[in-house]
Amino acid sequence: HRNFVSWNQDPSSRYKEFSAYGIALVFFFGLSSYTAIGRVPKPSIPVPTFLTFLELKDSLPKDSAIYTWWDYGYALTEVMDMATFHDGGSQTSPKTFFIAKSLTSHHPTELHNTISYLTSKGMEGINRMIDENTSHKELVSSVLESPTTLAHESVYLMFTKDQIRKFRTIHSIGQWSFEKAQFGPRIGYKTLKCDQLKEFELRCRKGVIDLKRGYSYDSTPIKSTLITDNGYIKRRIRYPNNHGKYLQILTKEGKLLTAQVINERVYQSNFNQMYLLGQYDPNLFDEVYNAFPLTRVFHVRTQPLR
Repeated sequence: HRNFVSWNQDPSSRYKEFSAYGIALVFFFGLSSYTAIGRVPKPSIPVPTFLTFLELKDSLPKDSAIYTWWDYGYALTEVMDMATFHDGGSQTSPKTFFIAKSLTSHHPTELHNTISYLTSKGMEGINRMIDENTSHKELVSSVLESPTTLAHESVYLMFTKDQIRKFRTIHSIGQWSFEKAQFGPRIGYKTLKCDQLKEFELRCRKGVIDLKRGYSYDSTPIKSTLITDNGYIKRRIRYPNNHGKYLQILTKEGKLLTAQVINERVYQSNFNQMYLLGQYDPNLFDEVYNAFPLTRVFHVRTQPLR
């Protein structure tokens, strides 16, 4: 497999490092809870999520392409009869880094640029830059920061519920360090076990969170509380804790679903903003399907509106 290391070396040295990193990446996925070395598991899709795929099959254009994390890639192709950008056969390719980077980035433009690049130039464009000994900074910039006209009118960005628990892995891959040749930190969602939400009180198994004061039951300072309903922010409470974390309380039709504590980086990510909070740049994306919290889909605009 072609993979990422420093390219400012002679070809034989680069080949050895490509091979070494390829092995490391396979080993990394082998340690995860949803794949193993040498095999791609048959996707296990919860029935409610599977039903959303059937709904989308009937509502999206037949020539659509789906941009999402790799786990459901084969299933989406089989169930929806649509193209995908990422599946179990390409999870150890450089494409995985860029998709992870775009989903965890704080910049919607980087997400749109990555989708546009992979649509028009695909892995061939990335491999060509690697073969030309392009520096890693220029390579990343070419994909994430250089606007490319989207060459397909029916490209859709999909988020699914399973990606919440997989966010730590996605973030770690997207923060791969070229200089240190290692994955980034595994940061993500801390899910609280809570069963009742009152106006200014969230009751959880380990204690009560006072939403007026902005402190968790374990004295963790909270910077802001966001209460959502059906995937849109319904109420926001800010506190004078500039270095605190975010408390996200998710509800559906007023019924408490879950509560999460996250740091600034997770909060600002494209994944969190678009999927869990319903905040997106309408110049770049249109929401076309919301079966929160199971599946959420956005149409990717061919050209940004300005």
